[in-house]
Amino acid sequence: MRWFGRKKTSPVKGMVSICVPTCNGADYLQDTFNSILTQTYRDIEIIIVDDNSTDNTIKIVREMTHGVPGVKIIKNPVRLGLGGNWNKCMEMATGEWIKFAFQDDLLSPDCIEKLHGLATRTNNIMAVCGRDFIFQENIDAIFQEKFLNYIKDNCITNRFPHHSEAISAEDFAVHVEKYPVFNCIGEPTAVMFHRSVISRFGKFNVDLTQIIDWEYWMRVAINKGFCFTREKLATFRLHNKGTSARNRSEAELSDLINELIVYHELYYSRYYDDFRKRIKHGLSIKNLMKSKLINRYASIQSILHQYPDNENWLQLMKKYRLKENFLFSMFHKNIH
Repeated sequence: MRWFGRKKTSPVKGMVSICVPTCNGADYLQDTFNSILTQTYRDIEIIIVDDNSTDNTIKIVREMTHGVPGVKIIKNPVRLGLGGNWNKCMEMATGEWIKFAFQDDLLSPDCIEKLHGLATRTNNIMAVCGRDFIFQENIDAIFQEKFLNYIKDNCITNRFPHHSEAISAEDFAVHVEKYPVFNCIGEPTAVMFHRSVISRFGKFNVDLTQIIDWEYWMRVAINKGFCFTREKLATFRLHNKGTSARNRSEAELSDLINELIVYHELYYSRYYDDFRKRIKHGLSIKNLMKSKLINRYASIQSILHQYPDNENWLQLMKKYRLKENFLFSMFHKNIH
């Protein structure tokens, strides 16, 4: 590993920045860090950005990284939130490649070596691997079954059965036409990407809370494609941190707002210009996205009145509104 003691200028060629965003993650940090230290690819730096934890996360981080070269630890003075902390990690990285390793996930020893080799050999800026899952004891069997069925249906090998290790931007765009809000790529722990992605396609959208990673992968892959290996080189841990306490209507509304944001970006964002030019069965994809966008607005309006004091949701509805006046007027009264 390289020492971190130089001024940040241009990215270091060949180096992989392993980004570890943390927030109250003391329970599993040691296992995660051990999986990072055993990587066979040695040209790495480790960026740990703590999002103002209230437990002993920072204490554990400092103890386990003591004497380890190539480590930088940052603690945010105020909490940035999920996407904000991911973006802070990327800002602090100096490597040519970026690889996330979440505070409770694991990397196989050859994860980075194989992803880096695959991306280099296929000349891709994003590489994806298969992953395993660990369910903590507090995850009930019904959820586990539903989750694994979702993964089976939406995995790369099922959605792209005739592709061996690379998926073109054109083929991925066809997939997004059919499944615009279903994540077939996976969590950040299963992905490595070139830092040029940031300057080309921006950062994670901090307004998203549940499919924030998927929207970013779409942004990249719909323009540049990606490479993948079926080999399971990462492990994603699932545990219950109180989300079951959310009532059904609140959970449904949060899901709808996330989908609304994705459809809005597909319809308006410059990053999806080429996608909107595609034509399927004589129907403009742009019109298809508009239809889905309108549908989500209507669904949200049927629930939003139950939460008149949730200013964040109200602001998101304004920000990701339909820009055409004749359409927006349909929902103007309820949003303002």
